[in-house]
Amino acid sequence: PPTDERADITGTILFTRAGDIWAASGTSLSRVTNSESEKSDASPVWSPDGKHIYFIRSTKRVTSNSRPGGKYTLYPTDLMRMKADGSDRKKIYDALIKDSRGLWFSHVLQPSVSPSGATVAVVSDGPDGSAEEVTLHVINSKTGRLRKAAITTEPKFGHNSPAFSPDGTKIAFTYNDNAGTEGRPKIAILTCETKANCSQGKVKYLKPGYANPSWSPDGKRLVVESTNGTGRDLAIINARRGDVRVELTQDGNSFAPAFSPDGDQIAYLHRDGLNIDLHVMTLDIDDRGKITLIDDRPVTSDGRIDGESTPSWFIPADELTNVVPEASASGEPVPTEEPADPATNPLDEAPPPPPGS
Repeated sequence: PPTDERADITGTILFTRAGDIWAASGTSLSRVTNSESEKSDASPVWSPDGKHIYFIRSTKRVTSNSRPGGKYTLYPTDLMRMKADGSDRKKIYDALIKDSRGLWFSHVLQPSVSPSGATVAVVSDGPDGSAEEVTLHVINSKTGRLRKAAITTEPKFGHNSPAFSPDGTKIAFTYNDNAGTEGRPKIAILTCETKANCSQGKVKYLKPGYANPSWSPDGKRLVVESTNGTGRDLAIINARRGDVRVELTQDGNSFAPAFSPDGDQIAYLHRDGLNIDLHVMTLDIDDRGKITLIDDRPVTSDGRIDGESTPSWFIPADELTNVVPEASASGEPVPTEEPADPATNPLDEAPPPPPGS
C-alpha cells in the first residue's frame, strides 16, 4: 500500500505469501523462506523468545505403494524450526510413515508453541495417519514425540486452530460441530493437567458460533472469528465466560486474527473476492475495559496472502509499549482474570452433546 496508508508495525508479524514465509516490521516487508517448486511453507509461529520460528513445510514426494494404483503423490506436512533469519532449519516432527504398504504420512498442522518452548500444540490425524478426524495433539519440541489429547470430538469434524495461553496452562482451540447443513464451531479451552502434560486436562466449552482463537497477552480475552454460515467476522470475547465484548468487523470477509503482544492491536486477514491481504487494526481499551476500534490499515495490497496461515506477532520486551502480565516464579506471565459474572453462561462447564444428538 502507499506509505501514508500502510500499517506501521512494532515488532514483527509473520505471514505466508505464495508458499513462502514473510515478515512485516515497521513499514517494510521481507521474505524469510524461498521455497523450491516442490516445497511450500505455512503456519509460521514465533518461539516465546523470538529467536526461532516454527512452521509447517509440505514437500512433494512421489512413491510406489503396494496397494492398487501404482504411484502416489504425497505432500507430507513436517513440523520445522529455524532461526529468526531463516537459517539453520531443522525438522522437529517427520510426518512420513513407512510400513508394509509403502510410504504414507500423518497430517500435522497449525502449530502453537507453549511459553516455555517445551511443547507445540498441533492438530493431527497421527501418529499413524489412520484417524478419521484431525484433532488436538501435542509435540515435545526436543524429542518430536506426538501425543493425542484426551478430548472427545463430533464424528469426523475434529478440531483446529490451537493456541496456548500466555501462562502456558491452557490451550484454546476450535471444536467443530454443525447445526443442520451449516457449520457451528465453538471455542473449547483445555486446562492442562500440568504444564508438562497438556495431552490431558479439563475442557470447558464456550457458546457456539466462534472459531480460531488468539489470546490477549493478559489472558483475559480472546479475539475470534464469528461465523453465521455465510461469512467470517472478528470479535473479542471474554476468555472465561465467552460473552462478546465487542464486534470488530461486520463485512463477512475478515478472519485469522492474532493479538499483538502489547494487546492493543490485532493482525488479521481480509478477503476481497479471491484476493486476501494482511491488515492491522488498532484498539483503544479504557480503564473500565471498554474496547473501541480506532484504526484499520493494510500491510499488503496485492491479494496474494495465503489464507490458511494465521499471522504470528512478536515484539521484543524492550519495545513493548504496554504493561505485560506479572511474571510468576517460573518466569512465565500470569493472566489476571476478570471478576466472575453472576449470570454465568450455562454452557461454560457443559460437555459437548453426544454423537448423533
